[in-house]
Amino acid sequence: STGTIELGGLSMKTEKAFKISASLLKSDGQFTFEVTPYINAISDFIYLTPTAIEYTIRGAFPVYSYRQTNAILTGIDLQSTWNISDRFRHGFSFAYVNGTDTSNNKPLIDMPPATITNSLRYTAPWHGLFTELRSEAVFGQRRYPNTNFNTDIPVDGEFVSVPVDVSTPPPGYHLLHFDSGVQFKTFGSSTMSIGFSVNNIFNTAYRDYLNRQRLYTDDAGRNFQLQIKFNY
Repeated sequence: STGTIELGGLSMKTEKAFKISASLLKSDGQFTFEVTPYINAISDFIYLTPTAIEYTIRGAFPVYSYRQTNAILTGIDLQSTWNISDRFRHGFSFAYVNGTDTSNNKPLIDMPPATITNSLRYTAPWHGLFTELRSEAVFGQRRYPNTNFNTDIPVDGEFVSVPVDVSTPPPGYHLLHFDSGVQFKTFGSSTMSIGFSVNNIFNTAYRDYLNRQRLYTDDAGRNFQLQIKFNY
């Protein structure tokens, strides 16, 4: 399903991690703020990295191999909630992680880029009806290892060595999403919830760095979802 060949290793060791984190929480009733920095040192960190191209009867596939190294992950998570009024609420979150392969002094592969999320929710005094508009901004990843390699392809009856770029992250992107929901009592203590959402409202073309399918195609475009749930 991923269009790749993965190679493991019988000599893999158990990961050992030592993590230090701290949280600062501030709340005054209408506004809540929390920030959590952390440092995570991992011995024998297991990761998956592209190493080659393999040709099969079904075509050419990139080969990913499991490797181990010593790594340090440092990052910060930040969240806030602001109850603007009885009906409106604003939410904010920021996440950033910096991964370093300390054994080889280079960035770790597949580290998520910095992400900022803003949301504005309105709650109506009618059956718990709510509507929410959510903004998701994902930065381009600037720290990544160079795992590109060359492979031979046939050109005019001869094999020619060409570079294969599997390292360069896609650019950053910004998405808007919409969520809504309402709940009704049906009979007795049973309830029915109806939810409607639209992901990627503007049908933005983008590619997620952590999605290996980005090598072949864009991520999902505009997506409508209708959910009906009975609780009894």
